[in-house]
Amino acid sequence: MTNRLTRLIAPAALILGVTAASLHAQTPPESNFAGRGTELGGSISAAFTSSDTAPVVAGTAGWSITRWVTVEARGALYARADDTNGIGADVGALFNLIARRPIRPYLGLGFGLYSATIGTSATDVSHFYRMRMLETQGGTGTSQTFTDPAWRFSAGVDVIRHRNISIRPEGSVVLVHRNGATDTITTIGVRVGYVFEDHPVTPSVR
Repeated sequence: MTNRLTRLIAPAALILGVTAASLHAQTPPESNFAGRGTELGGSISAAFTSSDTAPVVAGTAGWSITRWVTVEARGALYARADDTNGIGADVGALFNLIARRPIRPYLGLGFGLYSATIGTSATDVSHFYRMRMLETQGGTGTSQTFTDPAWRFSAGVDVIRHRNISIRPEGSVVLVHRNGATDTITTIGVRVGYVFEDHPVTPSVR
């Protein structure tokens, strides 16, 4: 597991660092993104849990309330290994640490549901699900689905590439809760978003 994590984290960190650095000199002036409104985005990430490492594909929709706060809805598909898959959905908010700048660090908080489906051939099942499978079916040889409340905490950098395009390197931690127990999913990835501006802004400077 340690070797797998190292192979995934090192390249991901390098890609995120190079992306942010290369875009720093290409971002537009402040006036070009003062009118950001609704934003749709998609992301791909690597997810790490106590039992497996797998890719995650997610879609987001955000609505800027103020220049400091954006409300965001998110849905994600976790293609977890060993005949196990997960679906997550939550609603939350992003809080900019710096407002109206081409590169803006932020913190995020969301709450929703996480549903895990564990197939009949799954063997490497986390303790969080294994005990519940034993309680409900008497073993791990039957496909089962568990849906639980989940909190998502995130942090990243919103890089405004163009008045309509943003690139967001982001890391997050999803805490899935049930009866006092917690399953932790850590992700690192990149999201690309398209902004639908809700009022005119200054044209890009060429």
